[in-house]
Amino acid sequence: MDQADRGSSNYPEAFGPIVLGHSWLGSSVLGDAEDEHRLKQVFSILFPGVQWEKARDNHIHDAMHVATAIRYGGHGFVTREKTLLNKHEAIAAAFQNFRIWLPEQALQEAMSRIASIRELHRREPERGELPSWP
Repeated sequence: MDQADRGSSNYPEAFGPIVLGHSWLGSSVLGDAEDEHRLKQVFSILFPGVQWEKARDNHIHDAMHVATAIRYGGHGFVTREKTLLNKHEAIAAAFQNFRIWLPEQALQEAMSRIASIRELHRREPERGELPSWP
């Protein structure tokens, strides 16, 4: 199945490194040793004691999603999956304070950052106007 056959085909997507047997055709990039190391490290933090070869597909996919967000310099990953949320501190410690948020936490973080930007522009108007969306 390729991306056009999925319900998510209308949404923006970050292409992660290819993981044979798990990646979507047309939605992946060639990875390198750093990508492989990152994925294995994320997997081992999220699912300690689980062997990659015996892992459930959704465990591998969860690790792929988080590792891809980290690869592209994201600040966090938004989910309601308790397994991932329970590992937020270990992921943050291993990956420069990368966060795993509930949607409500992510919204609060975004609102806080927008408020900070607005305050900065209020104090330093020479920065120019902000777009209307924040």
